[in-house]
Amino acid sequence: NLCRVEIAARHARSREMRALYPLGCKEVHTRIQVARWSKARGTEPKMIAVGSSGDKANSLSVHRVDEKGLTSNSEDYPLSDAVASTEIDGDVTDVQFSPNSTMTVFAASSQGKVSMHTVQEDAKKMGAYFLENLFDEAIHKTEITSLDLSVKGDMMLTTSDDGEMRVSHLSDGKLTCEAPVSTKAAILDGLWHNNYEFYTVGMGARLLKWDRRSLKGKKKKQARECVEGRGIL
Repeated sequence: NLCRVEIAARHARSREMRALYPLGCKEVHTRIQVARWSKARGTEPKMIAVGSSGDKANSLSVHRVDEKGLTSNSEDYPLSDAVASTEIDGDVTDVQFSPNSTMTVFAASSQGKVSMHTVQEDAKKMGAYFLENLFDEAIHKTEITSLDLSVKGDMMLTTSDDGEMRVSHLSDGKLTCEAPVSTKAAILDGLWHNNYEFYTVGMGARLLKWDRRSLKGKKKKQARECVEGRGIL
């Protein structure tokens, strides 16, 4: 039952030897289920989103990462207290930042829900922020096992433990879902390859490649290309 986030950096001690040097730990929840780095580039700050599980009221929190604290010889602690947080219905099973902004984060839950949140400055309190909820939709009947955003950030792939996967479209803070596709076993993880193709990993370490252009109508059976493998994405 992990309750803290630990950040480590790879530091070259010599040409032949490399080691991971811990940069510090911070207790953020009673139990952490998932933690993700932000993917955005440019001048926006680096962030880490953390989702908790196991409590009656679980939460999603966003923490700022100090660039100076990411070097092994720095005395500055790299991870801040929560910039903003919000309660989530059910366990937080996955979180993802938008590839377009560190200020937008998505969360998936054990209740089959996905939610979209933006970090907003609190007008009533200087220096304070909060997570504004743009939507909170139940798109699966069972626990969501993974959530991934396309490269452009305009499509979302979700998978569930009843073997269902779903592609949804994101536009102006709204979610439009395509019809779900069911497989024979629970799906453990899903990952976009490009705006059309993605991979899923199910029970038995079976890696499947999908093309969303073939996931409509009578072409559903042609969508899978099976590859035997071990491990997860």
